[in-house]
Amino acid sequence: MSSTMLRHVSAISSHRTYLHGTRRSRSYLRCVSGSQLPPSSSSSIGGRKRHAPWKPTTPLLSSNPVRWHASVFTRGWDDKEWHQQDFLKDATVKEKESWLQAMLKSQPQDLDVQAFLIVLNALAAPDLDDTGAPRRAEHVMSQLKRHSALHPTPECYQAAIQAWANANKENILVVVNRSERWLNELVAESENAPERIRPTIECYNAFLDALTRGRSGSNKRNQTIVQSNAAQAEGILRRLHSEFHHFGEAATVIPNTETFNFVIRGWTRCKHDTIIATKVLALLRLMESYQRENPTSSRVLPDTRSYSMAIDAFGSVAKMKARYCYEGHGFTSDPSMNGISELEEAHSILKYMHDLQDAGVKGVVPTAVPYNILITGWAAIAAYGHEDAPFRAEAILRTMISQKDNGFADRAPDRISFEKVMSAWANSKHPNAGKRANWWLKRLWNDAEVDSNAALLPTKTTYNIVMRALAKTDGAKAAETLLLTLGDKYKEQKEMDLCPNSESFAIVIRTWLHKAKKERKVEDRIAALQRAIEWLQSLQQVENEQNLSTSPELYLGVLRCATKCARRRRETLKLATETFEAMRNSRFQYDSHPYCLLLEVGLDALSGPKDDDERTLFVENMLADCSEDGLVSTTFLQAITKSRTYASGWTNDAKRELIHQLFSERPLPPSWSRNVSNPRLVPKSNYDGRIR
Repeated sequence: MSSTMLRHVSAISSHRTYLHGTRRSRSYLRCVSGSQLPPSSSSSIGGRKRHAPWKPTTPLLSSNPVRWHASVFTRGWDDKEWHQQDFLKDATVKEKESWLQAMLKSQPQDLDVQAFLIVLNALAAPDLDDTGAPRRAEHVMSQLKRHSALHPTPECYQAAIQAWANANKENILVVVNRSERWLNELVAESENAPERIRPTIECYNAFLDALTRGRSGSNKRNQTIVQSNAAQAEGILRRLHSEFHHFGEAATVIPNTETFNFVIRGWTRCKHDTIIATKVLALLRLMESYQRENPTSSRVLPDTRSYSMAIDAFGSVAKMKARYCYEGHGFTSDPSMNGISELEEAHSILKYMHDLQDAGVKGVVPTAVPYNILITGWAAIAAYGHEDAPFRAEAILRTMISQKDNGFADRAPDRISFEKVMSAWANSKHPNAGKRANWWLKRLWNDAEVDSNAALLPTKTTYNIVMRALAKTDGAKAAETLLLTLGDKYKEQKEMDLCPNSESFAIVIRTWLHKAKKERKVEDRIAALQRAIEWLQSLQQVENEQNLSTSPELYLGVLRCATKCARRRRETLKLATETFEAMRNSRFQYDSHPYCLLLEVGLDALSGPKDDDERTLFVENMLADCSEDGLVSTTFLQAITKSRTYASGWTNDAKRELIHQLFSERPLPPSWSRNVSNPRLVPKSNYDGRIR
């Protein structure tokens, strides 16, 4: 491995413990008598102290249970102490749940709905990262419903729905079904006992949040589900609007700004539907009609978020149109077809926001967010033949910088602003795209230092964007140099945001592989392939540190590239074999495809007249290993029977002879038959050696 490689690996591995931190122990719990708790035992895990959880001296289920309220906390509480604003303010969710369960065991008759809300609101907190929170909220709701003297309030239902809405990693179908169940139950309860309980707009908003929020779990990219949820959200809004239109203030539930914003958000997530801009614009106009009819009311007012999402919708449609024209029909200068009209409309919305602010309209402030969304739109269409898109993105960023210099701090560009401009250059096909992206990277460093603004400091994501741009225009060496620079920055500043990630390595590896495929001379191809393998090996060495990881695509990319420069090149076969073995020894599952690629490399590398014996042994070993792994497939067998042949060495006659030697025995081994889709595709041979 080269010295620069070792230097970079050292830059990553020398700070592997950076993420370790310390935790503060809580000291507000006291014993039943009010005395200080005994010192808790502690253990050292990962170099930090970990305090054992406090346990009550009296079992919760004993005949004389612990009184968790007035005697547990540092200050005494009166009856209904949970009505105090700072009650359990610093307690964790688990501690609040334990308090409620203890109260249910000891004094259930003293509880009221507010006690349950202490826990429900904690489980519905937006910053809570707990996958079990929504189900525990449902359990608390069930306990409340079983209480003989209490009934859930709309706030309780709202918390239960919101807990599901916050479950970002849950299956979207489960989230919608469970949250809808609680909303339907609330509506049914209000119909049975309207004098006791009525739904609120906050409950509907919580459900709309569940319907339209972006998810990281399964089905997150299923546009059918996303579009169905958006349509359902708009249907709910239209029904609420209709009731308000007919009954006025007497309507049970009246939509507000949040209601509209949730529905607009739902449509902006439909990234493959060209009608979303029309949908969003119609909702904006409906909001403005509320404002015109009730100028003194602040219930429904389009705000910064509303207009920003409208800009986003037009940007999404612009990208769809630009891609459709570029990939399907070629670039067109018609602005109504190539996405330009939509982006000009987005510019008009941003200008309208400025006009509203100048007119003194509250709630509409053209911050950096709508500017960034607009830059994102230009960056997106830069990949589809719009040569001026990067320049338009730069012009917006320069406007933001100018406005910041003129005292408009809320319009000051942030790191995202710069990154989107860099992305515009990376997406474009300009010959100087890499240099322009790198110039903006240097400008970002300069502005962060001049303004002493840590929020402007570049991160590994910033560098990855510039590396992509450099890889396209300046080649693999330029991208590699920037990655080494990033490693030096990380070693110097010890900032985790500057630690190269897996994508940083992957960009450089893919760039070297691309260079290997494009080089005319075989020696240059092999040199580029070897460089890519060196970077892959360096990534393997630091794998599992700082969340770094290889991927099957990188191994397969090396093997594919090796097939392009293997003709009578034993060194290529050696490189491919090392990569193949590394993949077999990795944690990744694989199929017969790596075997097929290595087989192709071997047959080309050992195609000379002097390689007959070694070639036969190589194929026999490959077939044996593949059979042992249970991966013999039709594709693998055809990689032998349909391989390239040459005038000498690996000729058609040599191939027939080898096939007769390998496949003359019948029946097929059991380990083959389960993967070979059609046994008739397995080659047979007559005694004369001909394949039939």
